[in-house]
Amino acid sequence: GRRNADLLPSVNATVTLAERMNLRLAAFRTVARPDTREFSPDCYVERVGGLQTCGTPGLRRGLVDNADARWEWYPREGEIVAVSAFA
Repeated sequence: GRRNADLLPSVNATVTLAERMNLRLAAFRTVARPDTREFSPDCYVERVGGLQTCGTPGLRRGLVDNADARWEWYPREGEIVAVSAFA
């Protein structure tokens, strides 16, 4: 079978900018592995739409590097204003 020992690191940090304000940062790696139908040399018909789909035998897993940032402000008890970005 196909075996890969993928290292999937993750780093997270929360920085306090003010008494009611935080900056959260994260970086991590994920893996996308094809299922059996996706790399099978056979074709099959989709249940919805009835389209024929054929697998790609040379398909490999993909490693994805991710990053995100989130600014948070807590103006009053039970309230939050936040802006997030990710790549």
